[in-house]
Amino acid sequence: MTILKKETKDNNRVELTIRVEKPEWQKALDDAYQANRDLYPVDGCAPGKATRQALEQAHAPDVFYQEAVNETFPRALVEAFGQEEILVAGAPEQVQVVNFTEGEGVEELKSHIIQAINALESDDVLLMTDILGGSPFNVAVQLLAEPVGKNLKVVAGANMASVVQAVFMRGNVPFEQLPAEVIQAGKEGIVDVSAMMEGTI
Repeated sequence: MTILKKETKDNNRVELTIRVEKPEWQKALDDAYQANRDLYPVDGCAPGKATRQALEQAHAPDVFYQEAVNETFPRALVEAFGQEEILVAGAPEQVQVVNFTEGEGVEELKSHIIQAINALESDDVLLMTDILGGSPFNVAVQLLAEPVGKNLKVVAGANMASVVQAVFMRGNVPFEQLPAEVIQAGKEGIVDVSAMMEGTI
């Protein structure tokens, strides 16, 4: 992730222009393909067996773009906030970010997540992962069944709206209710702005 431009606006607002590097973007596209290939039929191919190139040719070159954006955007934004020391309604405490870097194995990822869990003071820990079925999600599901010494909840498909809601609402609602609050915020944070401006929604 590279910050191309930073502009300070009125009312404590900051506008960032961020570039996601090509290897990270290609990995996100591959992850989106792996998680969603069963949803896109291709003539002459069994369900889920078509290559990514075949799916993109049969449907659209950007067929997996939205899923890839959902994977890369929250992580890139968190990294950008850290680099620029930008605070969102104050510095969030007791939050751990685990990066799944290229070339890293699942066992390494699992070890890093366990370290992050143990670094938190609370016995209640909400794990938020990107796409359903991706490696971070699969590791989180494994940890649900293991004695990690914490009360774990897992939310998949996290976006920035859901992450911010988790930071705001923890401690203000019972932990058992937090996943539902986070999921609802994530859904409400996805809006077709063009349709809104046209008055069709």
